[in-house]
This record gives sequence, C-alpha cells and structure tokens, in this order.
Amino acid sequence: MAVLKGAIADLTASGGGLCEEASVEALLVAIEHAQAGGEILFATDASPYEDADVEKVIELLRGKGIRFNAMITGDCSMPESWNDLP
Repeated sequence: MAVLKGAIADLTASGGGLCEEASVEALLVAIEHAQAGGEILFATDASPYEDADVEKVIELLRGKGIRFNAMITGDCSMPESWNDLP
C-alpha cells in the first residue's frame, strides 16, 4: 500500500483541456500489464475517442478477471462538465 500511495503522491497533472481522451488506449496498456485477477483503478475527466473499442476493453477485463473501478468526472457531450484551463 505504501508503494501505491507514494506513486500517487508523485503524480502531477499537466496539459489537458481536450475532449476526447485516449482513455481506452490507456486501459489497453494497463490490462496488458495487470495480473489476472488484479484490479485497475481508472480516473478520467473526459469521454474516450468516438471510435474507441470499449467492448474490447470489457472483454479483456473479463477474460483476465480484472476488477475495474472507475471515477469519471466529465463527459465530452456536456460542455458544462469540461474543465476550463487558464
């Protein structure tokens, strides 16, 4: 747990402001590196690209028995949910 807390504490946010994001592509990388029966904690503030293969991600998660926990705080179809950058 200390390793996870340390890794999270070292994270910084930069850039951004774009809707949509490569969230599904990031999940494909995470799934590849996750152990069977593991867990993925996923956070995003935007929708995935329109052509993202969400069904493939679901299939891969189920195939490896990975628990998927998501925190989604924005939706590109709703401009009022976008984060304004200075």
